[in-house]
Amino acid sequence: MICRHLPFGYANNDAGVVVIDAEKGAYVRKIFEMALQGLSQYRIAALLMEEGIRTSTGKTNWNDSTVRFILMNKKYTGEENFPTIISKDMFEKVTKIRSERHSYYNIDRNININKALYPFSGKIICGLCGSILTRVLKHSSKTNRKYGWKCSRYVENGKVNCRSNTLDESIVEAMFVEAFSELKKYFNKYIKNLENPFKQASNEEITRLDKEIQEMIDQLENLPQDKSHSMAIEENVRKLLKQRAEEVWKVSGIDDFEARNIKLKNELMKYKKAPPEFNGELFRKVVDHITLLNQGRVVFQFINGIVIEKDYGKR
Repeated sequence: MICRHLPFGYANNDAGVVVIDAEKGAYVRKIFEMALQGLSQYRIAALLMEEGIRTSTGKTNWNDSTVRFILMNKKYTGEENFPTIISKDMFEKVTKIRSERHSYYNIDRNININKALYPFSGKIICGLCGSILTRVLKHSSKTNRKYGWKCSRYVENGKVNCRSNTLDESIVEAMFVEAFSELKKYFNKYIKNLENPFKQASNEEITRLDKEIQEMIDQLENLPQDKSHSMAIEENVRKLLKQRAEEVWKVSGIDDFEARNIKLKNELMKYKKAPPEFNGELFRKVVDHITLLNQGRVVFQFINGIVIEKDYGKR
């Protein structure tokens, strides 16, 4: 029976049997190889668009979500009787890299950006103890309710654990509109002064490390039964693998930094002027996190690292 909704990389033959599409199947392997090398989903999507590759639905517009669905799909390993395109070992390694990457870039790992209950959920950090702020009811009447955000450690255990202030929700909404307006007006100046937080890394260095690691593995295979010598080589291999991982993180960090600059600029260009009112969806797209400082200040950090500080003490 013909399967009409096949994942990217597969096709039906004349008999209706699912087979590997030669061209797209090769790109599935290439996508996993790029992910294994540390390239971000944004960067992989950009490269596929540059080559004019069409998605499973025939579109040429790739995005990070499209790439993510491919990297999460176990069918490529031969599950559910699909032809095998990649090994289970490669799939598991890529899954591990994606998991580590997610932990590295997300402050609150339990908050999904698409499932957040409120715009500020998981986004505001206590500057005193580092905990995430939670939403609390400040005032309630028959006609009006006012909310604020307070350190979760304070809410759960009292001020003995944290003495940070409560941040009024309406105030932080107004401050975001101001910060967004300032960012839009002086974006080029901010970008000019912003340094990439990731040191430059090169694929040549990764290749060099790969060669050195392989040479040591070859030595291990040819060694006589000398445990002390083997242990020394194994320790060196572990050190080299750690260095390689650091280089991969640098390369992927550079990709993410550039992609986030583009993403932020695209959001800014959608507005001729700053939005007159708070937009929760926009906020979650462009702000990485907010830090609440007890000196009456709030620090907005945007997704590419730009920082704008606002004073809320006199409002």
